[in-house]
Amino acid sequence: MKKSLKRSLQLLTTVSILGASFAVAPVGGLSVTGFSANTVQAQQSEEARERKTRRAPAMRAPAFRKLEAAQVAMEAKDYVAAEEELEDLATMRGLNGYEEAMMWNYRAFLYYELEDMDRAINAYEMVLQQPAIPVALEDNIRFTVAQLYFATEQCEKSLEYMNEWFKYQEEPGALPYIFVGQAYYALGRFDEALEPISQAIELTIAAGQPVKENWYQLLMTIHYENKNFPAVRDVLEILITGWPKPVYWLQLSGIYAEVEDEEKQ
Repeated sequence: MKKSLKRSLQLLTTVSILGASFAVAPVGGLSVTGFSANTVQAQQSEEARERKTRRAPAMRAPAFRKLEAAQVAMEAKDYVAAEEELEDLATMRGLNGYEEAMMWNYRAFLYYELEDMDRAINAYEMVLQQPAIPVALEDNIRFTVAQLYFATEQCEKSLEYMNEWFKYQEEPGALPYIFVGQAYYALGRFDEALEPISQAIELTIAAGQPVKENWYQLLMTIHYENKNFPAVRDVLEILITGWPKPVYWLQLSGIYAEVEDEEKQ
């Protein structure tokens, strides 16, 4: 019973991780998808205040035309032409910080479209090195880089970027917490995965929104890995109420055996 229960829980974990995956989109002019638990909160530091007053330099017409041409080429899936436009832009003298940031931003999306994740990550990181980029662009790119590191199974780096991203988010919402929980789970750090997953569920309930089934599945599996069988039982009872599937009844029977509740089993 224990072996079959563990196999079914592991299967559900795979579904959980895939079910809450994040799609990476282009950032900036091509526009992109826009952790911390209680111990990592929005900072009211000098750096945070500086972000609120940051002003990016204006993009000038020659740079805009090159980026526009690159975007048109990418939309037509003419990636050779797109790269040529970006190469031309890179050789222009006197690019300001914002223009250079957007050049790297478009390069990153080009590499992503070409499925060259290492170069995409490197290009996005080059954007973050440019001075005075818009705060929204910085936040979106940092979140995107975290996703790319997760997609390439570099979860430690993903968590580094997410922790930095969370510093400046006053209301991050539930999905980023799920993302962080998945990264900790993928690293086998189950105790650390528990807090963000639980926080995401609490935030969703507090907002009067329905919690996704696969979030409960992931929470249940974390408790199982931690051998917290009473907590597994509690989550399974929630799953049976909301999604009365035969597999949950079978799993709950096994968990009742673990907690020595033979009558309920």
